Amino acid sequence: MVRALEGMVNEIRKTWKGGKGDKVTVISSGPLTNIALFISVYPDLIEQGAIAEFVFMGGGVGLGNRSAVAEYNILTDRTSV
Repeated sequence: MVRALEGMVNEIRKTWKGGKGDKVTVISSGPLTNIALFISVYPDLIEQGAIAEFVFMGGGVGLGNRSAVAEYNILTDRTSV
């Protein structure tokens, strides 16, 4: 079984093709732990421009799904620091 970070990197490299392919949009549907780890371990892919953007579900204004100001993914990241 491939771990999340290895799976992300493999797919990004396969799509990016060293600059000959497409840039990747990374969409996080959970806590941002794997995204932070990816950026820390593979800064070269960021610097080379392989990533077009990161998209994630975030906070709330008066009505989050875990607190008045936070969606679950953000609240989880905040409390795990």
